[in-house]
Amino acid sequence: MPVVENVVKITEMIEVDRHVSSRSIFQELKVDHETVLNHFHKTGLKKKLDVWMPYQLTQKAQNQAVFARRRNELKLKQKLLDIRAELERERRTREVREQALPSEYHRQTYL
Repeated sequence: MPVVENVVKITEMIEVDRHVSSRSIFQELKVDHETVLNHFHKTGLKKKLDVWMPYQLTQKAQNQAVFARRRNELKLKQKLLDIRAELERERRTREVREQALPSEYHRQTYL
């Protein structure tokens, strides 16, 4: 089978099923496994989460990733601020209780 035909068939198999494994491709086409992997590399495809995807992200996908990361960072910062505020409230409450305890103790003792 000529190389050009192999390339076309490999590309078609990926377009039909992005979950197809390189092993099933080389077994079906009766070509070397290394040939299939080289084709993936040349076309810029990588196996990610069991799906063949372009290695380079499109500009739109890059922007979405940046915005998602910023959104997550803001959520994490807000969560951290909430935790710090809660800890500060607990510390103040504890201080108030500790200050109130001795005077209550004295009142009960002397009454």
